[in-house]
Amino acid sequence: MPELKIYRMNENVRIPSFATTESACFDIRCFLHGDTVTAYTPQNSRIELPVKNGKFHFPAGYRALVPTGLILDIPFGYSVRIHPRSGTSLKFGLTLINSEGIIDHDYAEELMIPLHNTSSSFVDVSHGERYAQGEVVESMRYIEFTEIKERPSQKGDRVGGFGSTGVS
Repeated sequence: MPELKIYRMNENVRIPSFATTESACFDIRCFLHGDTVTAYTPQNSRIELPVKNGKFHFPAGYRALVPTGLILDIPFGYSVRIHPRSGTSLKFGLTLINSEGIIDHDYAEELMIPLHNTSSSFVDVSHGERYAQGEVVESMRYIEFTEIKERPSQKGDRVGGFGSTGVS
């Protein structure tokens, strides 16, 4: 069984854990260890949001890199996929900027949660809360790419995409 090694940048950082015995992903908590969190406005201006009393006030429409205090040592041939937590997305409008983050095997810096406030109001992001979940995935990196000279033929009865099957 592959082993995901985890370095805690501070002894108070909580190791990720599975919420239940049948959970597919492990929960990742934020660790607000600085005075500010880097964020971007809806107009793409970079700003620093102040961290006070273990939380920061996250404006509507903003995006932020939320620290975790973790550095992952991902086994060769694997990656870690970061997903939004469904309850956090539904109840507070907080989701990941890019829907899914991919942490490559060779990345050895702090794991950051790229959070987006999609709601129309401020949300307090609090130290120690679970804002993302992770999944270790075997990599398909070792696939070979072969260029072909003719367009691939149609497979099955599919014609088109983006709603072409009549399902919206």
